[in-house]
Amino acid sequence: MAYSEKQRAFVLSQESKLPGIAANFDAAVMVAPDARPAWAKDRLLSIYRDGWQSGSADFGWHRDIPLDISETTASHVHDLKAIARRFFSGAEGLDLEARLDVHDDVEAVAHIVLPTQGLMLRRDINLFRGIVMGDQASGVVSPEVKSEIETIGADILFEADPERKALWLDYEAKGSEAAQLASSLDKIAVMIKCGQYVDLGMDPDEFRFYWRHWTLDRIKEKCHPRVTELYGDVLLPEIRESIARVDPAYDIG
Repeated sequence: MAYSEKQRAFVLSQESKLPGIAANFDAAVMVAPDARPAWAKDRLLSIYRDGWQSGSADFGWHRDIPLDISETTASHVHDLKAIARRFFSGAEGLDLEARLDVHDDVEAVAHIVLPTQGLMLRRDINLFRGIVMGDQASGVVSPEVKSEIETIGADILFEADPERKALWLDYEAKGSEAAQLASSLDKIAVMIKCGQYVDLGMDPDEFRFYWRHWTLDRIKEKCHPRVTELYGDVLLPEIRESIARVDPAYDIG
């Protein structure tokens, strides 16, 4: 059995901080083990990435992104794989795509359900920013709790697919170069998405905190050298071109 009573008790204990989390796990267990990976992919189509929604405990990072263009976990994975195909080829590219394809599957279970733009929507767990509900912040847990929740989710989702679980574990541990590259692409994806939103007509200043946070120096510190190089040489100039089309005087640093 992939979901023990002890694990379920732990998940239930987090319900006050992670609304809806227990029901997510119960729903996953009801799916036949060999059908869970496909079930997860279907769910990712309707889980919104919380970084683009208001209600953050720190506020000021951005306004609500309209839901019709807001990023879901599925679209995030799709975009990452497109970046991988653009810059990596052959066996290396396939290894990288395999890890990107699986890296967010666990969000099919490890997500919360909270108000967004007047609707109750599935939103990913954000480790750094709580979701303000009245005077109570929800959605933030310690790194240890987040890791445990995701590990239980992986046990459930990949019960009948050990190869896919091995890819997910490799990504989490950054054990291979492919996993390290995948993790680094995941980090720079936020900046690429900011540029895409500017291309869609949004004010670049809406994303000023991202420009200030994800400087090239920080990316050098946090990312694989090869990803840092392609970001600095290719992707960052493309982002600057997007901004210049909207506001030639705007400087992201």
